[in-house]
Amino acid sequence: MRKVMFVVLSLVLVASATAALAQQPPPGAPSSGGTRFGGGMMMSCPAMAITPPSASMIDRATSLELTDDQKTKLTTVLTKADTTLAPLRQKATEATTALRTAVYGATYDAAKAQALLAAAQKADADVSNAELAVWTEIRAILTADQVSKLQSQRRGGFSGGGNFQPGQGNQPGQGGRTRGNRGNRPGGGGNQDNAPEPPPGQ
Repeated sequence: MRKVMFVVLSLVLVASATAALAQQPPPGAPSSGGTRFGGGMMMSCPAMAITPPSASMIDRATSLELTDDQKTKLTTVLTKADTTLAPLRQKATEATTALRTAVYGATYDAAKAQALLAAAQKADADVSNAELAVWTEIRAILTADQVSKLQSQRRGGFSGGGNFQPGQGNQPGQGGRTRGNRGNRPGGGGNQDNAPEPPPGQ
């Protein structure tokens, strides 16, 4: 039972993140400032760790210095990926919701919960496999240097300003925005713009 509960909680976090990925804002739209998940959780879930960038982010990928041909190819690949991944993420979310409902219901059926757990794990695996297939196409388009830059950007967190990364908003990342919206994440401590000045000498 404890093992099932642990997996349920993990899948709930994955489902929340994958559901948010389907709600990326258009290019230039402000971030919603919603809850984000820390980097540790991101890296512990395959579907979250390898989330490919959205097609809407290509024009903002200035730091990668993409050629026109690369932009055209990436647009084709990522536009298709956005369409393909959306229903898979929705299915994963629904499977996890069903599992959570079964575990927290008024009555508990261990066999049913186990079956729903298997279904939720398969749905999440389907998302991961589809995302990996997208990355196979991306790697065939980008140069080694561009991939290195992309890796550095993703390791540094999620941000705007021309970074070729997954969409902004309610995304798994490095724990929220740096100023003004820190209250939207666990432990953020509220609005940093209103924080008192430190005593002299500190």
